[in-house]
Amino acid sequence: MSDFRYEERPPPLDLQWAVECFWEAEGPAGGVERIVPDGCPELVVQLGGTMLAADDGAALRAQPRALLVGQRSRALRVSPCEPFRTVAVRFRPGALGALLRAQAGALTDGWASLEDAFGPEARSLVDQLEHVTGALARRSVLKRFVRRRLAGVHRTERLEGALATLRAARGRLTIRALREATGASERWLERTFLREVGLPPRTLAAVLRVQAALLLRPSEPSWARLAAALGYFDQPHLNREFRRHAGLPPAALLEALGPLASAFLPMRRSG
Repeated sequence: MSDFRYEERPPPLDLQWAVECFWEAEGPAGGVERIVPDGCPELVVQLGGTMLAADDGAALRAQPRALLVGQRSRALRVSPCEPFRTVAVRFRPGALGALLRAQAGALTDGWASLEDAFGPEARSLVDQLEHVTGALARRSVLKRFVRRRLAGVHRTERLEGALATLRAARGRLTIRALREATGASERWLERTFLREVGLPPRTLAAVLRVQAALLLRPSEPSWARLAAALGYFDQPHLNREFRRHAGLPPAALLEALGPLASAFLPMRRSG
């Protein structure tokens, strides 16, 4: 994928509570890459080429051309079988339920075609994206779509506070500490996270901690010290969590990453 290109842009102020960024990628066909979960659902439209995808151990299958990707607790293997051009919206962890106006957990570790999720709105979105020119125009189309979907949504400040606390702690937070920080009961946290986020708090925390390890790795060459800094019991504990959520131990994961998967890692995106 020597011709691979990736670019992301921040959302406007009014969408910052729901949108992490808008991104585009394009590249040649070939290879199978491993996308590590990051706690963010996505709206993805392929404007060129077909993308194959599957969990570990499953046969690759074609994704819909336009799809909504739910929260993931494990890595997703992807393979572009043709040269591709992708435009997408990466949402904040708590935005999926609001976007769907339904249970976010229905898409956990899966995806749905955009047309199944949004009907004629989705067909109109894809048509508009096909007929505008340039990244700025495509972002404008996506922004209008997201604004319409989120119009009138009732935001839950307690959930947003809980998610902000969990992200600020890089996942290194017990449920008891999260309860104390938010004033919410464990039952409320579990039910609200499953409805709006799609993952229970403990699972999201584990995903965020794996992402934190990848973010901090360039400044800490020792996996053992990194494990201690992030509150893992020891390095084998960190290895087990990487296997559970990324499919490989950390060193093997970094060696196996291609350019498409690397673009989604915080250690690459932060610079």
